[in-house]
Amino acid sequence: MRARFGAGAGWACVLVLWSLLLGCSRTPPEQQLRESLGQLQAALERRDASAMSDWLADDFVGLDGMDRDAARRLARVMFLRH
Repeated sequence: MRARFGAGAGWACVLVLWSLLLGCSRTPPEQQLRESLGQLQAALERRDASAMSDWLADDFVGLDGMDRDAARRLARVMFLRH
């Protein structure tokens, strides 16, 4: 009986440690946000309006009812202008 309990407790410890290691391997949300903003900034610096619009939600609504496609077109105009 004691050996069976010891083996079960050992597996339980292994599972707990495994779950802790998996939990620690995730990228923190703030770091994910910073990486995403960095990628968006890189797309803007490359003057890539299509890559910029990929970061906008499908149901994006900007000022005066601007949709995602209009935001992409505005970015292209601004990139050509400057």
